[in-house]
Amino acid sequence: MYIEGFRIASLDQLEQIKSGCASTIDNYATTSAAASAIPGGAGVVADIPIMFKMFSALRSRYSLDNVNAADIKVYVAQTSIVEGLATKVFECATIKGVEKFIAQFAAKTLGKTIASWIPGIGTVFAGYTGYKLTKLAGETYSDDCYKLCREILNV
Repeated sequence: MYIEGFRIASLDQLEQIKSGCASTIDNYATTSAAASAIPGGAGVVADIPIMFKMFSALRSRYSLDNVNAADIKVYVAQTSIVEGLATKVFECATIKGVEKFIAQFAAKTLGKTIASWIPGIGTVFAGYTGYKLTKLAGETYSDDCYKLCREILNV
């Protein structure tokens, strides 16, 4: 079955895309670190648009940006792809989806906010935590996109 807008032709191409996503994730994680180092919790507020843009960039790299979510649902129903995976990937195309995704890391995000108020070492810790959280979220999302693409290619 063909999915309109999906442009990955082989597993080799998919592997190259996955390895290239690491630099994209690092760039967004660095941006998050800079925002997180701002005292007063501005980093947490900045995490949502940063992750929204990162998830959008990752979907684009995996050729999932031009794929209609409804087409994926039909495809999922006709194949062995796990529907939860497809739902998770496309849910992050919305701000609410990103907020839900970030909620998985809520306890760590709270520590980052509190730490940003401590002079000196707090801003360093908050920046480091912002970097690590964004990197972890990006890697997790990239893995989900990779798995979905791999399933599409294997059918």
